Amino acid sequence: MLSGEYKSLAPAVEPAPGGPDGRQRKLKREIPAYYKAGVIGCGLILLIVAVVAVAFWNVITTTRSAERIVNHYQPALLSALGIQYDLHEAQVMLGNFLMVPASLGREAYITRYREHISRARQRFSEFQALVPDLPDPAGLQNDYLV
Repeated sequence: MLSGEYKSLAPAVEPAPGGPDGRQRKLKREIPAYYKAGVIGCGLILLIVAVVAVAFWNVITTTRSAERIVNHYQPALLSALGIQYDLHEAQVMLGNFLMVPASLGREAYITRYREHISRARQRFSEFQALVPDLPDPAGLQNDYLV
């Protein structure tokens, strides 16, 4: 039992709620605030690390997808888009040929029409050479040329 000046260091006690028989129990000690702050801080640090790890994983996955698209699909896509452009220009030249009177130089439109058609055929042969190397040849056509 403590006495005198050390009596204030003793844990606080209160009578038991069971009655006035004089039994006493010790109060529960509370967790100090700096422990609580430490636990919350560690939890926040773990949460931040998890968010950064997930973001880093997503960046790696996106980079791999972009590399696959550039290495596999880009050359074939450029050929397909070139074919589309040349066929459109050939159609425009044919329309101009039909709309312009014969005296204004319709032969120039036919010449340009033939150039675009020959270029479209050349690009189509390039496209056919690239398509077998693709992992999903029909996917390129469905995604980009519809």
